[in-house]
Amino acid sequence: MHPDPTTGAKGAAPAVALLAREALRPRDAAKFLGCCRATLYRLIARGEIQPRKIGRATIIMTADLRALLGRAAVPGAVVARGQGGVL
Repeated sequence: MHPDPTTGAKGAAPAVALLAREALRPRDAAKFLGCCRATLYRLIARGEIQPRKIGRATIIMTADLRALLGRAAVPGAVVARGQGGVL
């Protein structure tokens, strides 16, 4: 793992720091979306997110993640408490 440039700590970056970044590693991108890495990789496999490579590093642009969240939003939907579903 690489140290987080905002805190110097190793591991995933704090949620607040994720909002300020333009690109994220897969672990942080999953945290940004509120899902696990497996779900993130399923989204990539389905073509809903386009990863980029810089050398051996995989990055995902936060603009792409925000666009995905915008497409996933259902206007007027009510989220059921405690069940995570949309009514």
